[in-house]
Amino acid sequence: SGWAHRAVQSIMEANPVSIKVFFEAYRRAQSMDVLGALQQDFVTGFHLVNHGFFNEGVRARIIDRDGRPRWAQARLAEVSDAAVSQYFVAPEGGVVVTDDDGRDRLVKG
Repeated sequence: SGWAHRAVQSIMEANPVSIKVFFEAYRRAQSMDVLGALQQDFVTGFHLVNHGFFNEGVRARIIDRDGRPRWAQARLAEVSDAAVSQYFVAPEGGVVVTDDDGRDRLVKG
């Protein structure tokens, strides 16, 4: 159908690392409770943001509007399972986040 085709096209335009991390997170979440899935999302999101994928996507779509993001791995086949697994490891010592009230707190993975 048309919407399914558009959805697949949209996914395939995304960062190949992000695509593989998403599907691995989905697979792992099948055996987790809600808290476990949220913790996993926090850790993977932390890594994805810190690797600059979001910034490159914004550059390509909004800033330069060239629609041509320059991903380090341009194809799914270039992203190894070992590379994907690193996105599921909490940063050593945790992550400092700022609460809505402006207080910093340490979140451990």
